[in-house]
Amino acid sequence: MSHSGNHHEDSNYNTTTALADATVASGTARLHHRTLDVDPAIEADVLDAAAIAYYDAGDFQAAREAFQLACEKGSLIARYNIAMLCMAGVGGPKDPEKALAHLRVAASEGLRSAMTMLGKILCDGDGVLPAPEEAYRWFSLAAQHGDTNAQMQAGRMLYYGSGVAVDLTEAFRLFSLAAGTGHPEAIFNIADMLEHGTGVVQDTAKAYQLYHQAHALHFVEATHRLGLAFYNGIGVPQDRDIARTYWREAADKDCIKSRFCLACALIQSDSDAEEIIHLLVLAARSGHGESVTTLVRFLTAECTDPQNAFKTLQRIAPTLRTLKLNPASCFLLATLYFEHGTAQSDHDEGVFWATIAATDGHAEAQLLLGSLYLNGSGVLRNFETAYSLFSQSATGGSEAAALLSLVMTYEGLGTPKNTPEALRQWAKLSHKIAPEAKRQFESILCSSFDTELPDSPIVAVLTDPQLTRCWPVEINPGDTSMNVGASTDLNAEESGAVNALQALAMKGHVPAIFVLGQLCQTGIGVPENFSLAIECFAKAASAGYNPARMLLRKLQEAN
Repeated sequence: MSHSGNHHEDSNYNTTTALADATVASGTARLHHRTLDVDPAIEADVLDAAAIAYYDAGDFQAAREAFQLACEKGSLIARYNIAMLCMAGVGGPKDPEKALAHLRVAASEGLRSAMTMLGKILCDGDGVLPAPEEAYRWFSLAAQHGDTNAQMQAGRMLYYGSGVAVDLTEAFRLFSLAAGTGHPEAIFNIADMLEHGTGVVQDTAKAYQLYHQAHALHFVEATHRLGLAFYNGIGVPQDRDIARTYWREAADKDCIKSRFCLACALIQSDSDAEEIIHLLVLAARSGHGESVTTLVRFLTAECTDPQNAFKTLQRIAPTLRTLKLNPASCFLLATLYFEHGTAQSDHDEGVFWATIAATDGHAEAQLLLGSLYLNGSGVLRNFETAYSLFSQSATGGSEAAALLSLVMTYEGLGTPKNTPEALRQWAKLSHKIAPEAKRQFESILCSSFDTELPDSPIVAVLTDPQLTRCWPVEINPGDTSMNVGASTDLNAEESGAVNALQALAMKGHVPAIFVLGQLCQTGIGVPENFSLAIECFAKAASAGYNPARMLLRKLQEAN
């Protein structure tokens, strides 16, 4: 509620509460059956005072009625105040259009605060259709009359081009006018423009002088900016201790960016993990995406004590479930649970995070989750779900998933057996595999299908000169550990698929080694062989293949 101004000026309203109380007590304006009984000779200023007294007493309907009477006697302040009551629906129905009508009258007759409020409602579209051009006109007019808030609003619109053309020179002028009254945000804005030379000649020294001035006025963004300056040595001598002091001060005032920057600085200096996690959790709760990612990475990779990090993860798990995590962060959480959890509840939590990541299209999560369903590891075995996840992961670029989809298509697991489709899958995949390994796989595969290589759909792919990618693993020439031997129950096609996969593995193709481990673990196409599965997963894990590392741990625990 505004207590400022008389009919024609926007100065402080001088009628005191004591006068208002006396007016009400004398009976010249009194509440009677929810209707004001007012002497027509009472002046508008007295009615304004009475309305404010009713408002302060909590009798909003009487306040609204009194302001209406004062409006009728020409009070612009009453018109402004009843507009605010109409906007809020206090003392009567909410009526934004009626509020605008009152404000337009008061603004047109020179009430500065009405100009600014009218501009704000039209700019924000608060209960009415946004009208940024009209909003700017009212802000500009109020700014000319010296209204600091209007100068800031008009400056922002010109700076960002919100409904008006960008005019950085005029924005700087308006911010400077507001800064002259000691407005901390205005001081910060002109400092920012001077630092970066935005619409003005760059002046870093002046910029940091103004940042200090805004900081002294407790403008948190300026405090954060000083932290950045001292941390990076921009415009001031580098001093990271001072930087952390500024960030800590801003973090204590709920500055999200300062919490994140302070946490990162503490990570760099190997500081207390608990404080780092606390800062990142606070920032993450406020929706700061980088804090979420950094928190998960810190817990999974950067913490020097993984088991302690896992205990912390278990403690903050309920908080993490309330945050919006990106797929990569969800997958990192899943890996932490799979690698360090010991209870079934830890495995379930890993599956929960892997499922979220997989649903959001994370190919590695889809591969891992599909592997769990293929093996029945901690979940009910489900070939259809496994095949679906492998297919999605293959679409996302996973070679191992593509090979698993291919094998499942051969075997008719989770999908109808379809040899032509299997060949088409191989045609899509083969361009990612080194030519020598690819040719060996192709020759074995096609011979098992009684298909001549020249007639194969892969011929065009084989002749592509760009096909050079491979995943090397050191395999000694005499090493026969990848020789799994096909099941005696297999027909020629199935045996050929396994032999071809084995050929890729012998060439050091990491996804093939991983898939071979899967087959040995499940007994699909080969005799079940946990020892060889462990060896395959270990070789793939040694090459940095994360899904192999996690399945290796699960298999070792089970055996």
